[in-house]
Amino acid sequence: MVDAPKPEQGEPFDHLRQLGIDAATNDLVLFIDADERHPKALQERLQELKEQPTEDIGVVRAPILNYLGNKQLSGGLQSLGYTPTLLNPEKVELKKKVHSFLEYDEDDAYDLEPDPELAVRHQLAESLYEHWQAQRRYAKIAGSNREFKLWKLFLSPPWGIYHHVIENQGWKDGFIGIGIGICYGWFLFESQLRGALSKFYF
Repeated sequence: MVDAPKPEQGEPFDHLRQLGIDAATNDLVLFIDADERHPKALQERLQELKEQPTEDIGVVRAPILNYLGNKQLSGGLQSLGYTPTLLNPEKVELKKKVHSFLEYDEDDAYDLEPDPELAVRHQLAESLYEHWQAQRRYAKIAGSNREFKLWKLFLSPPWGIYHHVIENQGWKDGFIGIGIGICYGWFLFESQLRGALSKFYF
């Protein structure tokens, strides 16, 4: 892990990459997605860990909070879950999977305190419309890889809305939470539809 400037709102992935965070020269590697931000308190906590012995740590996991614009989401797919933040390259294996591509021993994981001040800020989008556009882009990518099922084409939209709004308590965020659920349902529907078109017409 390298010493880096610690601005209030964190830094995007491209800037951190330019700072030369590299598994070959650092004991712990900072792991961050392009739509994630590290607040100042989290950066300082991670810097503290740098000064401690890290040979027994495989992954440092930080709390994660979702945001739409400046609104913190209290429900949905992730409320105050945990996400890998620092990786020990000797104890982590990368797999060719879309989501769960990090493999490590749970005994080697170190979870930070469940404090919102130490949470990674996951920026879904700046607005519902921008989020819907993003879901459409994801659907174009996912559609060609989906196994088409006719029943999924019709049932995936209501299931997606139920999963986000009811099961994961997106209703706590009112209109915004319902809107995100609708966007997720649309993603499932369009990806199935594109999967069908690619199967039968291309």
